[in-house]
Amino acid sequence: MQSSIAFLLLLTGVAASDAQSVNAGAKPALVISTRSVPKARLGAPYSAAFEAAGGTPAYNWVAGAGALPDGLELSSAGVLSGTPKKPGRYVLPLVVADASQPQKKALRSVTLTVTENGLIIKSSNPANGTVGQAYAFTVQATGGTGSYTWSVKNGKLPVGLSLSSTSGVISGTPKAVGTSSFTLVVKDAVRADTQTATASITIAAASVAAPPPVANPTGQTTWYVRPDGGTRYSANVSTGQCDGLGDAAYPGKGVNQHCAFNDMRLLWQDGSFAYDNDQQSSFPARGWIGKGGDTYLLRGSIASGATPYRVGWSVPSSACDPALDGRGQACFRGWQSDPYQGMPSPPAGTAAQHTRILGENWQSCHAQGARTPVVAGWGVGSAFYLSNSYTDVQCFDISDRSDCVVSCGGQDFAGVGISIANTADHLTLTDLRIHGMENFGLYGPSGDGSVFTYISLVGNGGGGWNADAGDGRTGSGSLLVQNYEILWNGCGEEYPLVDKLPYRNCRDQSSGGYGDGFGTATVLSNPGWQARFDQGTVAYNTQDGLDALHLAGNGSSMTVTRTLSYGNMGQQVKVGGSQGTLEDSVIVGNCKAMSNPIPGTPAGYNAQLSTFCRAGNQAVLMTAGHGTTTAIRHNTIAGNGALLLGYECDGSAGFCDSTARIDFRDNILVGNPDPIRGNPAANYILVVDGTYPTPAACSAAGDGHHYWTTDGAYGCANDVFFNPGSFNTNNVYFQVKDSCTDHNGAGNLCLDPGLNSATVPLYGYPDFALSARGGAAFGAGTTLTTIPNDYSGKPFRTPPSIGALETGSSLTPYQGQQ
Repeated sequence: MQSSIAFLLLLTGVAASDAQSVNAGAKPALVISTRSVPKARLGAPYSAAFEAAGGTPAYNWVAGAGALPDGLELSSAGVLSGTPKKPGRYVLPLVVADASQPQKKALRSVTLTVTENGLIIKSSNPANGTVGQAYAFTVQATGGTGSYTWSVKNGKLPVGLSLSSTSGVISGTPKAVGTSSFTLVVKDAVRADTQTATASITIAAASVAAPPPVANPTGQTTWYVRPDGGTRYSANVSTGQCDGLGDAAYPGKGVNQHCAFNDMRLLWQDGSFAYDNDQQSSFPARGWIGKGGDTYLLRGSIASGATPYRVGWSVPSSACDPALDGRGQACFRGWQSDPYQGMPSPPAGTAAQHTRILGENWQSCHAQGARTPVVAGWGVGSAFYLSNSYTDVQCFDISDRSDCVVSCGGQDFAGVGISIANTADHLTLTDLRIHGMENFGLYGPSGDGSVFTYISLVGNGGGGWNADAGDGRTGSGSLLVQNYEILWNGCGEEYPLVDKLPYRNCRDQSSGGYGDGFGTATVLSNPGWQARFDQGTVAYNTQDGLDALHLAGNGSSMTVTRTLSYGNMGQQVKVGGSQGTLEDSVIVGNCKAMSNPIPGTPAGYNAQLSTFCRAGNQAVLMTAGHGTTTAIRHNTIAGNGALLLGYECDGSAGFCDSTARIDFRDNILVGNPDPIRGNPAANYILVVDGTYPTPAACSAAGDGHHYWTTDGAYGCANDVFFNPGSFNTNNVYFQVKDSCTDHNGAGNLCLDPGLNSATVPLYGYPDFALSARGGAAFGAGTTLTTIPNDYSGKPFRTPPSIGALETGSSLTPYQGQQ
C-alpha cells in the first residue's frame, strides 16, 4: 500500500517526503474525514460520497489509476458510483485537493468490499392499515444464502398484527389507531448474514361508507332501522313517527313519516302497551312487520361508534311497573308479557327470495368493525330465533353485558346468541361474531342446505354450538361451516373487557359447565345429516373441540378439513358418521393446556377446571361400523398424552365387520412425552370395540371385531386395517410407540418428518411447517386427486409431501375478526 500512495503522490505533484507537510498553512489543515464506506454488492447499483474538511473549498477528488473496482468511478465531487463487476476487497488510495494557491492536498486509503451475494432488505416500508380491517404485507429481501428468518426489534408492530418469521408476512387485524415504529431484521440460513431496516406502520380509524340502498324484486319490501330514526306508527300507536320504509332519519316532527325505525324490536312489535299475560295480542302489537322475502336493514356499525341495538327488555323486570309507566315504554321493548322473549322467528322466505336480516355493511363485513352490534339482556333466552326456512342473517356482533356463566340472576345477560331449528332449511349465517353469552353461541340442530360462513363463537359460557336442543331431534341434510373460529367456550367473557384474552370463570362438567366447541345429540338423524367444517380454528374449549362422535344414522357424515385444533380439554376432534373424514388439518393433543396460566388471561381464569384430558387423553377419535369408510388423510397430528388417535367401532350402523374400512394415508404422527406424568412418547392408534365384554366374545363374533385389554393386547387377531379397501400407507411416524408396520402398514416411514418444530408446547401450537433442512415427509406422499391443496391452500407438489403443510407453506390459523 505504501508504494501505491507514493505513486499517487507523484502523479499529483506531491513528493513522498512532503507527505507530512501537505496540510501546512494558516487555515485549518485539509483532511479526508471519510474513514469507511458501505459494502457493495456484485451487480447492484452502488453510490457512496467521500467527505473532506479544512483547506479552502471547493474540493477536487482523484483516485490512483487501476485502484477502483471494475464498474465504479470516482467523480471530482468525491462520489463513488456505478455497478461493481467483480467481487473482492479493494484498498482505494484517495487524494483531495482544495482551491487555495498554492493548492493543498490530503490523502487517505479507504477499504471497499464487494460481496458476491449480499443480503439486502428490499421492502422496508410496509403499507398502512385501518382499524378492524384485515391487513397483509410481505417484506422482502434479496441476496444472502439459504432461507430467511425475519424478526422485529427496537419497537413493536401495531396491536393485532404479527410477523411470520419464515415468510416475512405481516398480517392480522389492527385493533388500535396510531403509528408503530420498529426495526426489521432479516438473517440468512447459511452465512448468518444479518441486515436491518427501520420501518413504521400507521393505523387509521375506520371510515365506513354507507352501502347503497338494497334492491328487492317486485313485490318485496325493505324495512329500515337507524339510530336516528323514530318510533313505529301503527293502528295501535297513532302517534308513531315513522313507517319504517324510508332509509332516512326522523325529520323531527310529524307522524307516520317516510323514515326508519329507531329500535330493532319495532320490527316485531309496535310498542303499544299490552301487558297481556295470556300472550294473545296479535299483529300489529305482536308479530313481524312485513312478509316472507322482505329485507330488514339495520344501519350503524362498531367502527362508526353506533350504540348496540337491544333485544329483550331494556330494564330488569323489577324496574318495569305498569302503574308507574304510562305506556310501558321501559317494558314494551321486550315481548310485552314475557321479558325473556327475544326475537321471534322471522317469516320464511322462498328459494327465489330469502328473508334477509342485514347489518349495514353486509356486502363487505369480514372486519369486526364493519359489523352492526346487537346486545341481548335481562334474562333473554335467545337474541335471535330462526325456525323458518330461507332466512339469511348477515353482519352482526351479538353479545350481552355480563360475564356470568352458570348463575346469572339479576344480571344483564342472555342465554343464547342464535337458536335454530332443523325445520329451518336453507338457513344462511354470514359474518357473525357471537360472544359472551351465558350458555351457547348457537343452539339447536340445522336443517338442510344450511351455510354458515365467517362465524366466530368465542367465550360463550356453556359452549360454542350445542346442536342438542333437548327435544330428541338432530340435524338433517347438508351443513357447511366455513371460515370459522370456536374458542374459549365454557368460559365467561369479561364485561367490560380488560385482559387481552378476556375469559374467566371457566367451567367444565365437574363444575356445572359443558364446554364443547361443537356437540350433537345422541340421536340418529332422519334424514341423514351431512356436516362439513372447513378452514377454521378450534381451541381452548373446556370439553371437546369438535364433537361429532354421535352424528350417525341414514348416511350421516362429518367432514373436517383445513382445521387447526389445539388446547381443548377433551379430544380435539371427534368424527362419527358413515363417512367420517379428517383431512388437511393440524391437530395438537395438548389437552392439559388450560391447566396453565396462559399469558393474556386474567388470574384464576381456570380455578374451577379439573377434568383435563377427560376423554382418555386422545387427540383424535374416529368411528366406523358396518359399511362405513373413515378417511384420515394429509393431516399433521401430534400429542403428549397416551394416544394420538382412537378408532372405535360404532354399532349404530352395524358392527365392524369386513365392510368397515379406513383410509389412512399421507399423515404425520408425532409423539411427545407427557409433561405431567412423564410417560414415554404417545401411542399412535387404539382400536376399540366396546360392544363385546371379553376377548372371547369378540373372537367368537368371527367378523374382525377387536377388544383392547388392560395390558395392551388385542383380543382379536385382525383389525379393520386388514379389511378390503382399507389403506395404511405413506405415513410418517416420529417418536411414537407403534411401529410404522403395525395395523397392516406399508410404505410408512419411522423417521424425522422435517418439521420446524416437533415439540408439543404446554399450550398453543408448534410451528408444524416443513423446514428447509429436509426430512422424511418431503415429497414422500401418494397423490390424492381429491386433495389438491394443503392446509394453507397451496397446491401439493407431485408427489406431495406428507402431512397438512406442503414445503414453503406456513401454519397461519384462521383468526376471525375480534
